[in-house]
Amino acid sequence: MAKLIAQMAALTGGRLIGATLVFLITLLLARSFESDVLASYSLALSAASILSVLLPLGFHAIATLFAAEYRSLGKHQELSAFTKYAHTMTFRNAALVLAVVAAGSFFLPEHTSYDIQTLAVFSAVVGYFMAAIYLNSALLIGVEDHYWAHLPDMVVRPAVLLVILFLLGWAGLKSVTFVLAALLGTLVLTSAFQSWALRERLPPGNNEPITPETLESEKKKWWQIAPDHMKITLLWDYFFEFHILLAGLLFIPEQVAALFVCFRIRQLAGFGLRSVYSLRLPKVMAANAHEDKEEAQRLLGSVVRMSGAYAILVWAGIAFAGPYVLQIFGPEYADAQIILLTLMATIVVRGIFGPSTVVLGMARHASFVVKILVSSLILSLLLMWAGSTYLGLWSVAGAYFISTTFSAIAIWWAAKSRAKLNTAIWSK
Repeated sequence: MAKLIAQMAALTGGRLIGATLVFLITLLLARSFESDVLASYSLALSAASILSVLLPLGFHAIATLFAAEYRSLGKHQELSAFTKYAHTMTFRNAALVLAVVAAGSFFLPEHTSYDIQTLAVFSAVVGYFMAAIYLNSALLIGVEDHYWAHLPDMVVRPAVLLVILFLLGWAGLKSVTFVLAALLGTLVLTSAFQSWALRERLPPGNNEPITPETLESEKKKWWQIAPDHMKITLLWDYFFEFHILLAGLLFIPEQVAALFVCFRIRQLAGFGLRSVYSLRLPKVMAANAHEDKEEAQRLLGSVVRMSGAYAILVWAGIAFAGPYVLQIFGPEYADAQIILLTLMATIVVRGIFGPSTVVLGMARHASFVVKILVSSLILSLLLMWAGSTYLGLWSVAGAYFISTTFSAIAIWWAAKSRAKLNTAIWSK
């Protein structure tokens, strides 16, 4: 328990520092750069985030699951094979996408508000390094090295990016190209740190390589669930990126920038949930691998109660401090309080119903989750598009909340009925 408390304190401190740094980055872009630069930054980051899920084809989403299982069962050769296979595939996919984007960018139409060619190329390259970081992080969580899994991306990357952006603003180099180049540089640095840490911390195997038969058998297991997990991660963790991209078509850059600020604050608050999940879920996965349902349910109960309490406290804090926080970004952001509160309410919903997607993934029912999330995304985008004319930016927040609530309840019910594990806050 003492070790767990120490880990939670360190990671929570890292999360707080990282959240503060990301907040300052967004604030710096809003105050020292033009709103169209912040809007372009948000669009490129959203496109890159979606690519970071597509390039590994779901392997970064299942990396923690298999790393925890292999480590628990002493299958070190299988863990090494998974790591090499996932990274090689991600790199090859990224090279293909970059070649297509680089060639196709010359044929993209011009846009009055955005440099489409620059955004397209940077999004492809940034997406690869984001994918590599998420893959390394997931593997490091699986082998229970939480510090290297989180701290380089949580603290080092935003700290370096903040310094570079400050220098760019001071030097008057405020174009989108310089900002995106700074982002790319910090991602390269973070990826290098984590790649070294992963090599040092993978359990050593024996001198005999994994047999072709064993490798093929394991590959079948990976590919049975990886595609569905890719879809789940894309539709669950990167739901708002789709909304940002659609907002780029429906609203002017100033409105997109305001929406990005609200989404960024909501995303930062969501990091607390991820800290709780990343610390405790590997143990749930290990208990599930040993078919100990009682222990898995006990651990899940403690996880969801912590996440639910955190989510409610965060929403209450934003309800009080939200207007003051938004004022810091500039007077043009002050009217977004209702949008921010609506977006923050989705954290409460997710905290109450718990990590049901992970539970269904462990039980190999990921395909059912995909159907729910696809329906949720379609519902949200349609509501957003239909309400954009009359409700403005609130159409985005309202659609996001409605669809998130629908998917959270549906996936919780599926986890309870199919995996026989209750992930809700009232579970035992």
